[in-house]
Amino acid sequence: MKSLRFPLFLCCLSLLLLALSACAQQESPPAQAPQPEEITQTPDNPGGLYLTDLISMTVQEVTALWGEDIAYLDQWYGGSAKYFYYEDGRVPYRFSFLDHDHKGTATGSEPLYTVGYAAWENDAVAMVAPEIPISVTYPQLEELGYQGDFSTTVGEGDEFHAGASAYFTFLYNDAIRLDFLWLEGSNCQTDPADSVAVIRVEAVPEAAAPEREPEPQSPAEESPTAGSFEGVMGSRFVVPEGFVQRSVRPAMGYLYSFYREDLDMELSVWECSQVSVPTTAEEDYNALCDSPDVEVTYTTQKGNKYVVSGYQGEDIFYQVHYGGDIRYSVSFTYPKANAASCNPIVDAFMPTFSC
Repeated sequence: MKSLRFPLFLCCLSLLLLALSACAQQESPPAQAPQPEEITQTPDNPGGLYLTDLISMTVQEVTALWGEDIAYLDQWYGGSAKYFYYEDGRVPYRFSFLDHDHKGTATGSEPLYTVGYAAWENDAVAMVAPEIPISVTYPQLEELGYQGDFSTTVGEGDEFHAGASAYFTFLYNDAIRLDFLWLEGSNCQTDPADSVAVIRVEAVPEAAAPEREPEPQSPAEESPTAGSFEGVMGSRFVVPEGFVQRSVRPAMGYLYSFYREDLDMELSVWECSQVSVPTTAEEDYNALCDSPDVEVTYTTQKGNKYVVSGYQGEDIFYQVHYGGDIRYSVSFTYPKANAASCNPIVDAFMPTFSC
C-alpha cells in the first residue's frame, strides 16, 4: 500500500503545482504594450480648409457652407471693408468684403477681402497654411523665411492693429497678405500670435494696364492714352503712356505705383481712410514743407487740397494731398535732368485725377 500512496501523492502534488502556476499567470500584470509616439499634429481647420484657402471664396460660398444668418458689424474698415460673422460661433472666423457703395449688406457675389481668426476666443484651428501653424511666434515666422513689415508701435489711428503690442505683416504669395498680431501682455518673441488675418491683395483693374502692344502710328498722330484706372476707394485717373504698374498694397489703404523706365519717372497714388492714419493731410503737407531733406520751391493750399513741389537731392518731386474722411495723395519723382520731358506728363496727368 505504501508503494501506491507515493505515486498518488506525486500526482496530487503535480496537479497542485499546475493550478498554482495557472493562478500566478492570471494574477501577474500583463507586459506593457509598445506605446505609439506622441501625436503632435492637430486637426486642420473646420472642413479641412486653411485660412489661406478661405480667402478665395465669395460671400455666397461662405453662406452656402455655414448658413445665411450672418451678422454685420456696424462700421466699415478702411472706408469700404464691411465685416460679418456668425453670432453663435459655429465658424471661428470674422470675414469682410469690399462694400464700395456702403450698402451695408452683401449680394453674395463679392469675393472675401479678409478672413480673421482670434486665437484667444477658441482653439478650433491649428493651421493658417500648410506650413504655418496658428501657434507661431515672430522668430518662427522669420525662420520660415518670411519677410515683411514688423512693428512694436501702433499709430493712433491704426484701427487694424488696435491694442497690439506688436504685429508682423507680409506677402504670403502674389494674391495673399498675412497679418499676425500680438496683444498687450503678449511677447512676440516667445508667445504665439493672438490673432491672424488673411488679406486678399487686390487685382489690377483690367482697364488699368492693357496687355497689348500699341499699333504703329505715323509721327503726326497722337500716341494712344493708357486705360483709365479706378482705385478701390474712389480715386480715378488715366495712367500716362509708357508707365508700368509695379505694386498694389492693401491694409493701411492702397498704394498704386507706376514707373516709366526710360525717364526714370515714378508715379504713385495713395488712398486711405483718415481714421486709419495718425496724421491729417495738412499735417503731412506741413511736415514735408518743414523737412530738412527737401528743398521746397512751390506750395499752395485751396480747401482740403495741398500742393508742394521742389528738389530732393538730384530729383524733382511733386505731391498733391487731399484731406477728408478718405485721404488721397499723388506723387511724382524724376531726375532734374529729365525735367523737360517729365514736367508735361505731370501737367497732363493732374486734370485726369479725381477723387
